[in-house]
Amino acid sequence: MSAVTTKVGTKPVSSYLYKRARLRLFGLIALPMFWIVGVYILSLFLLLITAFWFVDPFTSKVIPGFTLDNFISLFTVQA
Repeated sequence: MSAVTTKVGTKPVSSYLYKRARLRLFGLIALPMFWIVGVYILSLFLLLITAFWFVDPFTSKVIPGFTLDNFISLFTVQA
């Protein structure tokens, strides 16, 4: 068997985290939450970008371009 040697006065990270349950929980959840929030923010940004595109009235295709017609019709056309 091999013995684990450490420097004098230092403790392993596991013993540090053993006494601090909240820090251990934060370390466990931090990376997945970062990815979930990142994907959420990215999808909202892409949704905002596509809100400025317009629809060709003849072919009904969505055409990438900048127009405010979608927002104007949102507030002016009655349902």
